[in-house]
Amino acid sequence: MTKTNRNTHKDADKTAIPQKPCKQNTVKTTSAIIKLPEELTIAQVESFRVDVIDLIENHNELSIDDSEIVRIDTTGTQLIIAIVNHISSLKKTFNWQCSANCIQESIKQLGINETILNQYLAT
Repeated sequence: MTKTNRNTHKDADKTAIPQKPCKQNTVKTTSAIIKLPEELTIAQVESFRVDVIDLIENHNELSIDDSEIVRIDTTGTQLIIAIVNHISSLKKTFNWQCSANCIQESIKQLGINETILNQYLAT
């Protein structure tokens, strides 16, 4: 009678590498518009940020529509700067010509002189 080693299958299971499904690239090639709300203050920043992250993650071409914004505070201005920097760091196509006076005034009052942001501000 042949003696079998019952541990062989157990040991094989321990060393087997579990198969993970391949993560597919879900980034769409379509463009998206980041539409700024009428007010972008500390009260709206968090919910707006969550929406913007989703747009940035799922699109390669982005633009900002600031046509409806009439009020922005320091937190909102910081978020806009973070959005511009983040899109730039991801090397995504980005278009924006800031036409909102409240954004330009906020940036001026805060003394912000970010090279990456200045290119989108009206002169």
